[in-house]
Amino acid sequence: MTTLTARESLLLIFIRDFIAKNKYSPSHRQMAANLGYKAVRSAQQLLEQLEKKGYIAHTPGISRSLQILSKRQAVRLPSQMGLA
Repeated sequence: MTTLTARESLLLIFIRDFIAKNKYSPSHRQMAANLGYKAVRSAQQLLEQLEKKGYIAHTPGISRSLQILSKRQAVRLPSQMGLA
């Protein structure tokens, strides 16, 4: 399994929790805002990395179609990474 950066972990945790609460995935704008980014593209780049590393998948052309892939849902909390 490829190691995640701190930002990738934070985004994956946000996506996981958002989907658990709302039953659909967050928008790119919501993800960017959660990470403190003003540019949506910054969040999109992290999403591309998470998908490349095999942690998430999405259906092209369908909004809010992110899925966390089953075996990779266990993510360390930011406090465990020394971020909080």
